Amino acid sequence: QQDAVAKHLEMSLIPAYHRHGIETVGAFSPVNSEDGFDVHTLIPLQKISDLTTLYQGIYSDELFQQESAGFNSWATRDSAAFDRINSKILIAFDSMPNLVAPPKAGSERIFEIRSYESASVDQGNRKVHMFIEGGEIPIFEDLGFQPVFFGEAVTGDEMPNLVSMITYDKPEEQAKLWDAFRIHPHWVAIKDLPQYRGTVSTIHSHLVKPLPGSDIH
Repeated sequence: QQDAVAKHLEMSLIPAYHRHGIETVGAFSPVNSEDGFDVHTLIPLQKISDLTTLYQGIYSDELFQQESAGFNSWATRDSAAFDRINSKILIAFDSMPNLVAPPKAGSERIFEIRSYESASVDQGNRKVHMFIEGGEIPIFEDLGFQPVFFGEAVTGDEMPNLVSMITYDKPEEQAKLWDAFRIHPHWVAIKDLPQYRGTVSTIHSHLVKPLPGSDIH
């Protein structure tokens, strides 16, 4: 039912977000079908309290109710539009407080959602320190990565974890840039420092592409 969900986002939900002050909404699906049929949305807010205001506004929006009536009416227990909705709240890093939507590019552009899990809250905090004070983020800048955001999860599964989104104008850039990252002199210098060694237990990488209606593409 991925197509139905994507159409609902494009025609109903994303326009409703726009009406309620969210100018830039991201919507994505996996690059490769073998990676599943998840749909990812990205909704930037200035403060956590905006979340309540947004959802109260969306679900009292009469136009949204009208436009989504068809999508809601055919879903039943035995024929659901989706399995579950999984939400995360991320706090943006101080060094990159706002989402950076990349300029438009060709149809080959992909995005990488990268999650860094830690075995404890302390190790997660030290990984944040590594990114910011330790100088990991400037490595991305030096090599020409195009980050969209870096954030620390405060709700959701897989905590404690950090999440980043990076875009690549062509799929082959992803492997090329990460190969360069692993041998960058500053990464080599910091990765085994006592305060940073072992701070990440698992990394999950998801390659996604923009869906129709996404403001990030």
